[in-house]
Amino acid sequence: FSNVENIMFPNENTGYAVAWSGIIIKTTDGGSNWLTKSSGTAEHLYSVYFINDSNGFAAGWNGTLLKTTDAGETWIAQVSGIDDVLLSTCFINDSIGFISGFDGQLLKTTDVGNNWFIQSAGIGLLIPRIKFINEANGFAVGQDGKIGKTTDGGITWSIQYCGTEGQLINLFFIDSNVGFIVGKFGVIYKTTD
Repeated sequence: FSNVENIMFPNENTGYAVAWSGIIIKTTDGGSNWLTKSSGTAEHLYSVYFINDSNGFAAGWNGTLLKTTDAGETWIAQVSGIDDVLLSTCFINDSIGFISGFDGQLLKTTDVGNNWFIQSAGIGLLIPRIKFINEANGFAVGQDGKIGKTTDGGITWSIQYCGTEGQLINLFFIDSNVGFIVGKFGVIYKTTD
């Protein structure tokens, strides 16, 4: 497969990956073998996220948003309300989740993805990744070195800067204090607070 964009393992044996042209692949043996699952779309997919072993989401080009409730065997299209690219999915508990994309917009659900509404994080034209370290505190990285931070579960966002004016690509937290952000041109930033 070309252009595999994202991978997630909800448990040690079962994993999913998404790619361009609507490709979703699944493994049930820890990645030794992969099977293609029908996504019902030919749009490029950029994100896959599972809340638990059964319920998951895939998102991508032209606001494509798919949901599965049977461990990725079938995928149902949902209305996202956004006609641009959806890039990153993150849930803070079994009900509340976010999907980030272009135009600084976030999709939010409070009912396990049955309904989504649009809100703005206010951090620029592109939000490649969003992550929460607990139900209250989360971060989104964006253009021009902007970092969006929420301390109220994504209701409001403030802007922080990490010292670059370039595009930030991804972030990862080891625990509630220690985290890393990576960006274009090999930049890596670390926080300990």
